[in-house]
Amino acid sequence: AVTGPRAIRVADVAVVIPAHNEEIALPKCIAALKAIIPARQIYVASDGSKDATVSIARSMGCRALDIRPNGGKAKAIDRAIKHYRLCERFKAVLIQDADSEIDPHYLDYALPLFDDPGVSVVAGHVLSRWRDQRLPTLDMLFAAYRTRLYRILQTAFQYGQSWKWTSVSYIAPGFASMYRTQALTRIDITAPGLVIEDFNMTFEVQPKGLARVAYTPKARCSSEDPFNLSDYRKQVQRWYLGFWHTVRRHGVWPS
Repeated sequence: AVTGPRAIRVADVAVVIPAHNEEIALPKCIAALKAIIPARQIYVASDGSKDATVSIARSMGCRALDIRPNGGKAKAIDRAIKHYRLCERFKAVLIQDADSEIDPHYLDYALPLFDDPGVSVVAGHVLSRWRDQRLPTLDMLFAAYRTRLYRILQTAFQYGQSWKWTSVSYIAPGFASMYRTQALTRIDITAPGLVIEDFNMTFEVQPKGLARVAYTPKARCSSEDPFNLSDYRKQVQRWYLGFWHTVRRHGVWPS
């Protein structure tokens, strides 16, 4: 647990997990979260799931919103935040993917960053999660490449982009980033015409004067990356489309 006086404490944080047919990954995701935050503060937004996603979340002590029909990740997040009045009841909301597993010390390192009133968002540090297998296989190449890419991008760029005197972070990854609720109420999570939500949510922080994005490599969360070329291509395509859709929506400004 976080010790000492904090602007935002563990009791002030809600977790929203958008999920679509995540009965396999969800138990590990929730179990890792329950090690650092009470289950009653975890909210699963089931986006039209047809499997046991909702029942698993509820059996593990979490709240689960069964959204039908499905409307996509952004709308699921927005529905859960509004349905449970999270911005009224909490000071921060951690948005985490259902296939991600939070580090036991994530909050220990992330929450102190909110002691700076100029910080509205804490960008999580992503780690690739390797499959448990003895012999090397072709699909491990994708995990190895993504591990290298994450190391370079986060070490070489994220530090400088999130420095308070530059403040030019263009992405707080949607897999595990935390938002101050005062800022979240002014962010248009469900902006039309976008493929993914996290670029847009990050872009909205700066031009609206909602302060800045902070980052520490110690606020970690592991995520499963694609293990074949087809899935990898689809993911990267969504990322690029999401970025340029966001640029088209917001335009550019000096920074």
